[in-house]
Amino acid sequence: MSASNDTRFEKLKRAFDSDGYDVRDLNTVSGVAETEYVQSKGYLEFQSRIGIMAVSRTAVVGEHVNEHGEKEHKKAYYVEGTPYQMGFLLGLMAEPEVKRMTTEYTEKIIPAFFEREISDNESNLVRRILGIVVDLIGEATDKMEPDIPDTLEGELAGILAGCNEVDPSTEVKEDDLKALNYGIDYLVAHIYKGTAFQQKDQRIPAALLKAPVMCNSYSLSGEIVKDGKHYFGRDFQFPTADVFQDVACMIIYNPLDSEDGAGNKLLPLISQTAPGFVGSCAAMNVKSVAMGVHMLPSSHTNPKKPGLNSLLMVRHCIQTCDTIDYVVKTITESQRGGSWLYPVVDGKSDKACIVEAVATGDLNYHRDIPDRYRDEVPDESFFQQARQENGIMEPDRGVMVRWGDYPYPAGFITHNKKLWDVYNEKSTLWARIKDVARLFLDSRWSDLKDVLELFLALIRFLLEAIKAKFTPGPKFAPEKRLWSSLKRFIILLSRIFRDPGKKVDYHDRYFDTYGFINDTRKDRNCPGWFFFTPQREERKNVVIAANQFITPELAMTAMGDWIAILAGHYINGFQWRYDKMNKQIETAISKGDIDATVAQELIDFLRPTDDNLDLDCRYFYRAGPDDDPLPIIIEGSVSLFELKDRWVKSHYGYYGDGWVEIHLDRYVT
Repeated sequence: MSASNDTRFEKLKRAFDSDGYDVRDLNTVSGVAETEYVQSKGYLEFQSRIGIMAVSRTAVVGEHVNEHGEKEHKKAYYVEGTPYQMGFLLGLMAEPEVKRMTTEYTEKIIPAFFEREISDNESNLVRRILGIVVDLIGEATDKMEPDIPDTLEGELAGILAGCNEVDPSTEVKEDDLKALNYGIDYLVAHIYKGTAFQQKDQRIPAALLKAPVMCNSYSLSGEIVKDGKHYFGRDFQFPTADVFQDVACMIIYNPLDSEDGAGNKLLPLISQTAPGFVGSCAAMNVKSVAMGVHMLPSSHTNPKKPGLNSLLMVRHCIQTCDTIDYVVKTITESQRGGSWLYPVVDGKSDKACIVEAVATGDLNYHRDIPDRYRDEVPDESFFQQARQENGIMEPDRGVMVRWGDYPYPAGFITHNKKLWDVYNEKSTLWARIKDVARLFLDSRWSDLKDVLELFLALIRFLLEAIKAKFTPGPKFAPEKRLWSSLKRFIILLSRIFRDPGKKVDYHDRYFDTYGFINDTRKDRNCPGWFFFTPQREERKNVVIAANQFITPELAMTAMGDWIAILAGHYINGFQWRYDKMNKQIETAISKGDIDATVAQELIDFLRPTDDNLDLDCRYFYRAGPDDDPLPIIIEGSVSLFELKDRWVKSHYGYYGDGWVEIHLDRYVT
């Protein structure tokens, strides 16, 4: 096959060249060059299928340099064949990156789910807590594997085999690879539920957890877009753990003549991801269907059966679904144990939707409503009437779909004034203490004991620091941490009792089509999660999403005391970003047809420019030395897809790195 593959390689090499990449001669890559799979032209061949590594000519990886003292450039990979073959080829080419993701990333991402005052603390109790989380993430495999498609498991097996082939002593282990891909979904299902790993003998205090929740996306099509294009903006915001920003990449998957377990032909696609992930942060296939995922807090999760969610769901849908309707069907019929939001677009039909999904099953959306709010939220008869009047389907196995023509039932907004009033009347310090006490005492006594134990550990830590401060002789580290430890202890208490007694203003203007509940990112006018978010979009060809439920049924699944404690301080940011995107998109429409340049600016509205360096970029970008924007870490990635010509531009790594661009059809047609 080498002769015919040589011809195909030359075509693929020209494709990479057109997209601004140089193909890397794998004969020069240590480890890979020593394998039997490298061909004379520098690509890999495994069972007649080929793999290619390319490096961007312009986009570097921060200030990183290679072994030759040259700047590192962002990589892209092309792999083809069965899921196993594609995984094997990727494992051969990207073993160092897979190793970092399965070791450093998996370990460092865990503290992102704890309050910093806890994860930064060095007490034995905290180390024990973090150790339990590591073990639980490892256990995710047994819980999730029955619902993971064979195609994704086959690719994982191939990655592992490829890594072992290129380095028999590799640190990439099967359990770690599966933990990387399954662990976050398992962890999130537990965190949102609030029971927080109750199956363990040593339980984790639920009140000390958090969820790093931030994402944005939009779909723009039709007459508002120049030349009839269809743009999908995807802002994936997630902690990089000081690893993802260095290894993130673009991968072109070409599953030649491969099928899934149901006999569906797998589709070629482009994925923004990192080696080791088989899931996709954002992806698009050759049928012009694209998709992303946002975190979405709800207590309606099922940790006992976490199922298929998030990045894995995106990859599964994009490689098997040729229409947006098929994507919605696939999500709805899958076993899901978490709550996630999926923006989905279809460039052929110009349809777009936001899939709001909680755990698979029947919904009892009044289940977690606190007593103080029960008289102010709509009852079931109100929901039934709203569906009949607006032609809205009821939730289907935990899924609500907000299409571009979704008719938001305005009657729900009329409940907001009373919900604001209840929040202001009963959001006192004493009320919050009682709420938290009730939260713990309601079958969570063991959690309360753990919290008290942690507080006592922190107090002991403070006493040790005080003793070290005033004891004659050499001074040790505890003395230097005295004040910071005291501050952490106080902040922890304030985080549990977030904003007690703080009243929030209510104005009717909040719910105007282009209104803002928070005029700036720093405003705090939302009554926690206890209100119905207004749908801003009125155009059928504009769909926008941040990280909150818009459909009233699922919005009520987040109206609980646990979610209020876990993610209450995020809701104002969610609302501001949603409102900001809505306003900026409408402003852009009023100025004329939206082109690729404008579309890119719209999805990258949190970029750390001189105008908003001190305000907006802290959401998404982590500052470099002296607030120089160039080495600022991008916490995730920003991507712009064009669904007609099927190209994607993506920005990840460091702010000064520059964007990369891939045209899918050049590689797979």
